[in-house]
Amino acid sequence: MIIAIFILNVVTGIIPIDAIKAHADIMSLTDSLLKFKNLHVIITLQAVFITGFLYFRKYAFAKTSLILLLIFVILLFVGALVSYFMLESKSNLMEESVSRSGSFQMGYTFGRSLSMSNLFTDPLIQVADTILDIVLLPGFWVVSYFKLRETEI
Repeated sequence: MIIAIFILNVVTGIIPIDAIKAHADIMSLTDSLLKFKNLHVIITLQAVFITGFLYFRKYAFAKTSLILLLIFVILLFVGALVSYFMLESKSNLMEESVSRSGSFQMGYTFGRSLSMSNLFTDPLIQVADTILDIVLLPGFWVVSYFKLRETEI
């Protein structure tokens, strides 16, 4: 797959249309693929699909993809609920501040900002991401190994 994407990027880079060249620059593998996090995600997804193949004999790829999609939707739903409650508590604090002072002071922030740029710089999120990096990759490969050893004749 990586070789096919590389060939397609080279071909689209040769075509003299500006929009296609811009797309080829964005999709270039030399800048983004060889980062540790991207390689880690690729190897983890391989481990997930191998584990799915070993546990689901019929339609393994479809079942594994469906399970990953359901997990993603559940995580989005939980994240939406958490952010809703965080924003609701912020608005309650804002209303209390306005009712006490009679006016709202611009520039005053309540708690942490919920922007995406601050989310990934949060130390708690970085620790959780590091723990997932350490546990997820070897975990799925170990599960795959034991399942393969169990089914071996």
